Amino acid sequence: MAKYVAVDTGLWVVNGVGDTCIVQAHGGAVSCVSRRSFLKTGTALGVVKLGPPPQRKPQEFIVSGIVPDQITAVDLLVGDRVRRFAIHSNSYSLRARVPVIVKRFER
Repeated sequence: MAKYVAVDTGLWVVNGVGDTCIVQAHGGAVSCVSRRSFLKTGTALGVVKLGPPPQRKPQEFIVSGIVPDQITAVDLLVGDRVRRFAIHSNSYSLRARVPVIVKRFER
């Protein structure tokens, strides 16, 4: 079973027998977790946009995630600063010029 979620450039949420995956078809990225883990914390997908050859240096870092109903906010480490973001429609997304790391969820 698959469902499209309009977060960032769009994600597909795919539920398998024991796993849940989020797929970014535009960038060709996939993140899968066990169904049990998904129901606790959801799943996130990180993508890095690279610059032109030959250096291909990172230009933009993107993190998108889908979370269960009880999660209301997410703390993201953006560079060296932790920032809190509210959850909207069970999802979150952030683009930054520095690496982004999911730190914790608020219930």
